[in-house]
Amino acid sequence: MRLFLMALALLFFTIADAQQEMPPANGPLKEALQALHAMPGDWEGDGWMFTPQRERVTFRQTERIRYKLDSTVLLIEGKGTSEGKTVHDALAVLSYEPEARHYWMRSYLANGRTGQYKAQFNADGMLEWEIPVPGRKILYIIDLHEEGEWHEEGFMLLEDGQRFQFFEMHLQRQ
Repeated sequence: MRLFLMALALLFFTIADAQQEMPPANGPLKEALQALHAMPGDWEGDGWMFTPQRERVTFRQTERIRYKLDSTVLLIEGKGTSEGKTVHDALAVLSYEPEARHYWMRSYLANGRTGQYKAQFNADGMLEWEIPVPGRKILYIIDLHEEGEWHEEGFMLLEDGQRFQFFEMHLQRQ
């Protein structure tokens, strides 16, 4: 019995020692998410967009962004209102995939639409992601400033190379 307890203690200390030497598995995830350190917080501001009926609508937007799961993902909650009605209601999870070396934007809209899109930093250091739709792509670009300003634009990219803006918002950190 004494031999068994000694072997068990040796095994325990060996495992404990090995665990101390192993880097945390989420280290690369946390490091990648630190590139987005300016995003978490509460944001509010104004914007405009064209509806599918080609009407320009102005709106008031709020974004609530928090680190979740030990700072390995960002949870983004956005709501836009115009004339007392909700015109945009979305939830997104922004994560990083170390093996592929890129970010993923997984979005959910109140109308039931959902999708997962590759996100990346462009040459100007802005976060962008594309949503493929038949005959075109939708491109969103977020430019965050350390002083608490968020500028986001949305563009339609047509197959023939034409590009037109359909969305823009300016938010301030609250």
